[in-house]
Amino acid sequence: MHEVKVTVNPDGTTSSDFSGFVGPPCLDEAERLRQILASRFGIVCQQTNFVAKPELSQAPQQHATREAQSHE
Repeated sequence: MHEVKVTVNPDGTTSSDFSGFVGPPCLDEAERLRQILASRFGIVCQQTNFVAKPELSQAPQQHATREAQSHE
């Protein structure tokens, strides 16, 4: 299951956490979120810090295979 958590801090900065994504699709989803915030709400987000999770370097097929094996 994909989950995106966005936190708005008191100083107006935000942080986001993308869970359940494997490989580059999380980067696509982050860009999609920025576009939605800008077009629908007039909020322009600028990325100032990026921390990659280990799942980013995994290919989606590897993740699916590993999940299937863990359910056997």
